[in-house]
Amino acid sequence: MSNRFKTRGKKQKGQVMVISVLTLGGILLSAAGIAGLLTTYQIRAANDAVNSAKAFFAADAGIEAASYCLLKILDCTDPENYVADNLSLSDAPQVFASVTSVQTSNSLDIFSNGYAAAGKVVRTLQASFYQPAP
Repeated sequence: MSNRFKTRGKKQKGQVMVISVLTLGGILLSAAGIAGLLTTYQIRAANDAVNSAKAFFAADAGIEAASYCLLKILDCTDPENYVADNLSLSDAPQVFASVTSVQTSNSLDIFSNGYAAAGKVVRTLQASFYQPAP
């Protein structure tokens, strides 16, 4: 029986080596593909966090602008229904805010939507001002 394992044909020499190299190459290629995919996901998540912060601060700037205009009684378009469409930030043209306000009998509500990444990321803030009861 030991003779059976020792005798091999000349065509079979190196076949195991080729199969093992191909298998190892496939494993390395799969690992590189998975690593690249995970890196892409990390980059997207980081970019979404940056755009979310830009949208939040744009919405905050809209609240500040509307509050200043309404509370200082400046020349707004309509103090009871203030609308500032596309309040754009000078240093980032793809970041802007849309502001609306609604006045009821005892409160003033200001809504500000901050947009970033060409409108793909939206953050909304609301500020409410209440009049004290007489």
